[in-house]
Amino acid sequence: MGVENNIQTEKVLHAISGIYNTMHLFDLKKSACEELYAFKEVHDLFTNNKDKHDIQGIIHFIIKKTTTKEYLPALLEFTNLSNLNERLVDKKILSFDFVGAIHGWTRCSFIPVEYDEDGKIVKILYTTRRIQTDKEREEKLLDC
Repeated sequence: MGVENNIQTEKVLHAISGIYNTMHLFDLKKSACEELYAFKEVHDLFTNNKDKHDIQGIIHFIIKKTTTKEYLPALLEFTNLSNLNERLVDKKILSFDFVGAIHGWTRCSFIPVEYDEDGKIVKILYTTRRIQTDKEREEKLLDC
């Protein structure tokens, strides 16, 4: 089962590579995080602080440094790892749009890639993607 899960994880990662600005793989069982890639600001924050925080701590640390105050409380709640299994029931992805302090409108998502035999998430991708252009197009359409 382990080898099969690793192959499935690799297939998922390959299929979605190139779409996102940042992509981190969280191993919730081992409380480990692997940066697959990230834009410079997040990479630097992650690299300089990964030994100071657990997974939840590093996510919230980076969010506090890269998000506008308006969206901070909602994004901190969205990235709460303790209730991910409940929030992802019957979903393949969980996303939240917010205004980031660095790149404007951004969409962050959790994408489960591996479950244990009890159906609990073992590995999950946390991704971000800049959606500023999409939001600007949407505003233009709504103004018509």
